[in-house]
Amino acid sequence: MAHDQDPLSEDTVAPQVAVRRLEHTIEYMSDLPPSERLAKHRTLETWLVWQLRQTRREIGSLEQQMRTAPGYVAEKTVRKGHPLGATVHVAGCTTIRRETRPLSATDARTALGKDRKFFSACDFCAPAGALNLGN
Repeated sequence: MAHDQDPLSEDTVAPQVAVRRLEHTIEYMSDLPPSERLAKHRTLETWLVWQLRQTRREIGSLEQQMRTAPGYVAEKTVRKGHPLGATVHVAGCTTIRRETRPLSATDARTALGKDRKFFSACDFCAPAGALNLGN
């Protein structure tokens, strides 16, 4: 190829590269040289330490929630303007899928009794029955 030819033009021919087939393929980590295995194990160790910290943080958070478990929680709305608003649950309801905020029985009763525009009761755990609202 001439030096004055544009390398991006359509007439440019790609250089031919000899491809050599490797005789040995790496199937297992133990097939790698020790330095590469060490690097991979260090990376794995770093991730596992991070994962352990995350797990311990979550366990601590859940234990704290259980110690100070409110009687009721309000689950965030599905999206802004959703017609059902936030959902009130009995604490520990298994249908909760979004972030929650603790509610006292008084606040839960007010939310379900007077603030129906912004709150709805969970159909599964039925907090209205536990609050004697009859809804």
